[in-house]
Formats: sequence, structure tokens, C-alpha cells
Amino acid sequence: MKCLACGKDVDDDIKFCPYCGEKYSVRKEEKVEKEDKKEVKKTVKKVEKKVEDKKEVIDIKEINDNNLEEFYIQENYLKIKNKLFSLPTLLFGSIYFLYRKMYLLTVLYITLLVVLNYYFDNYIMLITLILHIIMSFLFNKIYLEKVEENINFIKKNNPDNYLDLIKKKGGISVMMLVIAIIVITFIFSRSIMRDIRIRINSIGHNSYFNMVYYE
Repeated sequence: MKCLACGKDVDDDIKFCPYCGEKYSVRKEEKVEKEDKKEVKKTVKKVEKKVEDKKEVIDIKEINDNNLEEFYIQENYLKIKNKLFSLPTLLFGSIYFLYRKMYLLTVLYITLLVVLNYYFDNYIMLITLILHIIMSFLFNKIYLEKVEENINFIKKNNPDNYLDLIKKKGGISVMMLVIAIIVITFIFSRSIMRDIRIRINSIGHNSYFNMVYYE
């Protein structure tokens, strides 16, 4: 073998290099130790990968008709399943419907608010609060019924590939949440600007009549 210090050929059993005097036994032990550590790391990585692969297989095997609902809902499944009252619905209303991919319910809810706003403009804040409270007690039930309906529909029409479709159809939609926040922010800012312009015009209008009156 070669000396680790000078690179010249030396015998395997020597303790010192005859050319440079390097303590070869110490270097040899260090090299062996480093190689052993590398092998241990490689072995650990292989074991970890096998464990992860096994977990994935187990997770897929554990999905059956009894837990498809949980697989569909994913986030906060137990809260939706076991609680009658939905706090996110009370706080966010139709925005939470979009987040949960309840698009038809979102459209119907917003339409109802628009109609009520048209006829009861002076009480719309109170009406909106009352509707939020009512929907907070109804949403989880409505959502679970829709989940069951969607699962049955997907299984019926895609018996060989229904798991991927259920996962895609279910869960949450962060993108729709972001879009809803942007739209609401835009509408709210436009409304504020309109009120400011109306107030400015009103002040200017009143100032003009005051000047005419006093003249």
C-alpha cells in the first residue's frame, strides 16, 4: 500500500514510513475510523429510506371505506366530525367556504347577502352576524354530507383510481383563500375611497352654499 503522507509504496504491517517517518499506524486507524463512519451513515440512510417506504405502503393499505372521509377532509378532520359549532364559519363566513372548496355554497351565501343588503341596507351588519351564527351550527353537517356525496360519486365513476381523485377533490384550497382575500381587500378599499370622495364633495357643496348665504 501507499504511505498516506508521502505517497510511496510501503509494507502493510509497518508502524513508521521508511521514507518520511510518518506514524502510519495512527493514520491507518484514522482512515479506517472514517471509512467505518461513512459506512454507518450509508447504512442508516438505507434503513431510514426503507422505513419511510414501509410507512407509505402502510398508509395506503390502511385507507378503506371507513376512513375515506378522513382522507378526503384531511385538515382538522376530528374537529369537523365531532363538533357541532364551526368557529371558522363564524369568523370568516364565505371565505371559509371557499377554503373548504364549498364553491356552490359560497355563491348561494353571497347571493343571499347581496339580496338582503338590497332590501335591508340599514340592518345588513346585524343580518350578516345572525347568518354567520346560524351557518356556524350548520356548516359541519352540510360539509360532511357533501363529502360523503363526493366520495360516493368518485368511487362510482372511477373505481380503479378513486384514491387520487378523492385526495385532489378534498382537502383545502389555499389559492382560493388568497384570491378571496385579494378581492375583498380591493372591494373594501374601493368602498372606502368612494365614501371619502362623497364626504369631500359634501363638504365642498356645503361650503359653497354657506358662502352664497352669507354674501
